[in-house]
Amino acid sequence: MPKIPFARGAYRRDNGSLPELRVVNMFVERTPTAEGELAIISRKGLSEHSDNGAGPVPGLFQRDGAFDGATFELNGNLLLKDGVSLGTVPGPGPVSMATSGVELVVTAGLDAYSYDGTDLQAVSFPDGSKVLAVDYLGGRFVFVPEDPPAGNGAFYWSDTNDGRTVDGLSFATAESSPDGLYDVKAVRGNLHLLGANSGEMWWVTSDADLPFQLIQQTISAKGAIGTGCAAEADNALHWITNDGFLVRWGEVPEILGDSGLAERIRDSATRKLLRFDYEAHPLVCVVLDEDVFAYDASTRELHNLASYGLTRFRAACAINIGTSAYLGDETTGQVWTFGGWEDDGGPLERLFTAYFGINTGSVPINNLWIEANVGRTDLLAGQGSDPVCEMR
Repeated sequence: MPKIPFARGAYRRDNGSLPELRVVNMFVERTPTAEGELAIISRKGLSEHSDNGAGPVPGLFQRDGAFDGATFELNGNLLLKDGVSLGTVPGPGPVSMATSGVELVVTAGLDAYSYDGTDLQAVSFPDGSKVLAVDYLGGRFVFVPEDPPAGNGAFYWSDTNDGRTVDGLSFATAESSPDGLYDVKAVRGNLHLLGANSGEMWWVTSDADLPFQLIQQTISAKGAIGTGCAAEADNALHWITNDGFLVRWGEVPEILGDSGLAERIRDSATRKLLRFDYEAHPLVCVVLDEDVFAYDASTRELHNLASYGLTRFRAACAINIGTSAYLGDETTGQVWTFGGWEDDGGPLERLFTAYFGINTGSVPINNLWIEANVGRTDLLAGQGSDPVCEMR
């Protein structure tokens, strides 16, 4: 009797009307004890970690060694430190946060704000420009303004370890293309600058007047599709390009996923990236209007994340603290972590596609056997005591 394999990853391609493969709230993992050395494993449910306001929660941030490991949360327009309000940070998003260890700078697409352990103050930026993104490298906060006073492609830096002081002459300009900048990320000791049509990598110098300099031959011909579409994973920058691909920074941008993912990205009106680790799987999540595709850097496979009763996964942002992931809700003021086998007390629906190639005509199936590793469970009562499997 032929075996019907399960899909290793999610796939859908409208152009060509190709069959859809779905892997929802499950992921593939290599294991020597499974047939074919592959197993398809469920994620755990979402369990409430905290609820500190009306929400949504578009920003979470924590760094070991910074502010004694405190967690910062943007809940609505309120910036919270371990659940205590520091003040408001208005803006439509995306949210960007960076720290020197003793100072936090955050922006939600309008003014940048600085918290130094005492108070929260708006950063006086040259010409009052809005700040799209911020990061920290080499003792300085680096800002990408929406309308740079110095002209298209300019980025600015603060005084040394002083995110509140940004001189109007403390800037440089991305050199490869006259496009405007969308984002900045500090990855492995270098600045990655992403514009509308190109990307560049800059290194830290010892020159106080020009603390960053372009690294020759690191220019990418692919820009970013917008702010909030870049994240570090697996020791490399990942981003959504201006032409709709998920890529990884290498000698040349390495395209990840497949044409089906690119099609979904291009058809969506909104896009952003979430980044977190789940049980040693580095996940880069492409958040679209109606779908969330999680790219697993350890297996190079895609799967979907979804919340029951909603059109997509409910997370608006994500961070890791130690080995645990924390996710801010895109509607409410809740912060979630993974635990148990229910999503906030509701169903956790897992779905995967199995497929069997038919060259012509049809093939009758009179019997179907499902083999599963029933393993061991502590949930002989309550959730998990009466699981349901549906097929169609």
